[in-house]
Amino acid sequence: MFCTDILTNGVTEACEELGITIVAYSPLGRGYLSGKSEGYGDVSLVMKMGPRYAEKNFQENMGIVSAVREMAARKSCTIAQLAINWVKAHTGTEGYPIIIPTPRATTVQRVEENTMDVHVMAEEIKEDQRIFGQDASAGG
Repeated sequence: MFCTDILTNGVTEACEELGITIVAYSPLGRGYLSGKSEGYGDVSLVMKMGPRYAEKNFQENMGIVSAVREMAARKSCTIAQLAINWVKAHTGTEGYPIIIPTPRATTVQRVEENTMDVHVMAEEIKEDQRIFGQDASAGG
């Protein structure tokens, strides 16, 4: 939901045409969509080196998190579960190959949480593209 450029730059179409599976690295936006960061102080020093986590971009990107949090509340799931299933929901829709999200988890509880299926419909994906478009997140 944070880095959707492959949905519009021809990568997914090429992978679909060639039968190549996409492995979606960091489907939780490198932690933004884990639900753990509430403020800039929650971000690790290492992550702050990346432009998306620079203080000037952090609050703007938290707006995306707020939108995902509202969507997750409507579906009675966590924002991480919604983000993972949003990525999976692209598989098999028009122009998209198989896409496998690979969320990081440090506990058995998180692995179990991340495997919960949340139904995301194709219509929702099209609607969400307006929120999570190519230039939605601030910082490269």
